[in-house]
Amino acid sequence: MFAGRWDRCVDAKARARKCRIGTRMCNPTGCINATFWVTLWPVIRSFRHRGLHRFFETGDGRKVQPKHLPRLRLILTLLNAATHAGQMNAPGLGLHPLKGKPKGRYAVSVDENYRVVFRFEDGHAVDVDYGDYH
Repeated sequence: MFAGRWDRCVDAKARARKCRIGTRMCNPTGCINATFWVTLWPVIRSFRHRGLHRFFETGDGRKVQPKHLPRLRLILTLLNAATHAGQMNAPGLGLHPLKGKPKGRYAVSVDENYRVVFRFEDGHAVDVDYGDYH
């Protein structure tokens, strides 16, 4: 039986990426050095706001407010790693379900009236939107 340490590569600029992971794998007879190729897929499947999509893909924040960029980077990173809405309940984000139709939509606070709205479908975030709440 192998017991090893697995690391993840983080690069928000590419949808699917291959990361070279070097690790030391140990078994009862000794240790070996091993390298694996892993393909990581994002959890965010679709965006409704084109500026937010561009910011997520390329880091180009021209279509969103400049003062929101650090907060949006944090929210999108958490959303990309989450598989259900409960994982977005970090301190200060103000996760709350939205009322009305369609059901299953959630929002987190960016700043003042601005929110990121999303829903989960089969463990993936879909219809991610950014805008003024009122």
